[in-house]
Amino acid sequence: TISRIGSAGINNVRLYRKDNEARLAAGEIWNPRFIAYAKRYKILRTLNLQSVNVSSLRSVDRLKKAGMFGYGGQWNAAGLPADVSVGAPLRMLFDMAAAADAALWMHVPPLIGATPVFDGLYIDASNADRERLRPTAKAEFAAIMASPEHRKYADEIVRSLVASLYPKDRTLYVERANETWNFAHPFWWTANYYHGIADGVTGAVGIHPSYGVGYMSAHDAVQLNAALAAAGRADQAWTIVLAGQMANTETKKGLIAGFKKYFADKGIDPAPYLKRAGISTASYYNGAFTKTGAIKAADDSAHKAAWLAAIATD
Repeated sequence: TISRIGSAGINNVRLYRKDNEARLAAGEIWNPRFIAYAKRYKILRTLNLQSVNVSSLRSVDRLKKAGMFGYGGQWNAAGLPADVSVGAPLRMLFDMAAAADAALWMHVPPLIGATPVFDGLYIDASNADRERLRPTAKAEFAAIMASPEHRKYADEIVRSLVASLYPKDRTLYVERANETWNFAHPFWWTANYYHGIADGVTGAVGIHPSYGVGYMSAHDAVQLNAALAAAGRADQAWTIVLAGQMANTETKKGLIAGFKKYFADKGIDPAPYLKRAGISTASYYNGAFTKTGAIKAADDSAHKAAWLAAIATD
C-alpha cells in the first residue's frame, strides 16, 4: 500500500509475486516459472524482447539500462524524444539464456550505425516519408558503414556474453534486423531502409533489400569476430544468421550475394566467415517442413543429415 508520496516522487518500485519475495531478496531476478518454460527450448530468440521490428536504436548508448522500468523498444513517433533509451540490455538477454541453459539467438537492431537523419523517419510515417527512406539510406550509405557504432555494438555483445558466463562451446546466433523482405506494416520501413543500403552498395537501383542485409550482416560478422578476439574469446562458437523465406528464393540469393560482395569490396578472405554463416528460412505455406520428413528426425545429428541430403538433391 502506498500511503504517502514525497517531493521526490516514487522510486525503487518492485512488482513481484508474493511467493517470489525470498528469491528477489536473495538477488534473483528471474521468475522460476518463466525459466522453467524457457528451458523447454534449445535456442531462445529475442526478437520481441528486443522489439526489433520497431526499434529506433542507432547507438549503443541508447540501450536501456538494467535498472530502468521497462525494456521494450520504442519508436519516436510515440512522442518520446529522439535520444530516448531503447532496446533491452544485452546483458539481460545473455543472463536469460544462461539461466535457461539455452543458446541465444539475438538481433542487431536495424538502424545500428544509422545517421541522425533517420530519427525523423517514423514507423507510422506518411507515404512521403516512406518513399524518403530508400533514397536517404542510399545517400547516407558511406556514413552508415563508417559509423563506430557497429563495433561498439559488437563489443557490448561480447562484454555481456563474458559477464553472463555464457559457455564458449554454446553457439551464439546473431541476426541483422528481421523480415527485411516484407513491405507490409510494420516491416516496410526496414525493407525500404535495406533497399537503400543495397542501392548504396551497387550504385544502382533494383537490387533486392536482402542484398543490403547480407552486406551489413557480413560487416556485423567482421566486427563480432574482432570484438571476440580482443576479449580473448576467439574460440567462442557463433553463427551469423542470414534469414530469408521459402516462398521467395530471391531473399536467400540476395543475402548470400550481398554477404560475398562485402568481402570482395573489403579485400577480406570470406572463407572463415562463410563457415560462420547460417541460412534461416520461414516457410509461409502449410506443410513446408512436416511434408519433407526432415523435421521428424530423432535427434540433431539425424536432423542435420536429413537437411543436407535434401539440399544435395535440389
